[in-house]
Amino acid sequence: MKLLPSLVALTLLSSACMGGSTQITPATGTPTAASTTTAAASSPAAGAPSGAGGAPTALPAARLAALNGTRCVGQWKNATTSTSGALAIRLEVGGAGGVVHWEIGGPVFGGQGGTFDAPFRLVGEIVEIEAHSDWLGHMSARIGLDGKTTATLQEVPPLGLKSMVTVTNAKYVANKLTFNLKVEPNDGSPNQSASVEAACTRS
Repeated sequence: MKLLPSLVALTLLSSACMGGSTQITPATGTPTAASTTTAAASSPAAGAPSGAGGAPTALPAARLAALNGTRCVGQWKNATTSTSGALAIRLEVGGAGGVVHWEIGGPVFGGQGGTFDAPFRLVGEIVEIEAHSDWLGHMSARIGLDGKTTATLQEVPPLGLKSMVTVTNAKYVANKLTFNLKVEPNDGSPNQSASVEAACTRS
């Protein structure tokens, strides 16, 4: 299932353009998110619809619930400013929605880092996020359970009123998340490019 990399990519999309080097220790001794998701998908709820070839398919809410407790820890790198740092996120799922808890150390986009909780809801097979942060701007995303994602941060305060940060090229292979960021400031500074790598586990 491709929801994990897409949802994680969304929650990390502002992480790769900040300074600082706060150390965040990853969780250990927990099963991987990929193995947990596979197990959940192979044991769908009773009455679940069948997929191709008659194989049962887990209902969207059950597929989302399989991600509860997922934690991703990694590093961002800004190729334009030659800065890097640590990041951590955690998914809390309940019913047809939940919250993404995330933490970033150092000056974010030239401002101050911290923590941010982004609520989300499942509508059909699409995870929707509309959340506002005083220090990150407005987060907007539509994430399909098939992995197709559109995700942005708009009006990031340190970058200017019409600034935009966009997630691109999100991939999840062997429990490793990677993606790129396109950063378009509106404060007179040039555009920036950045990347993120993180390892994911489930508690």
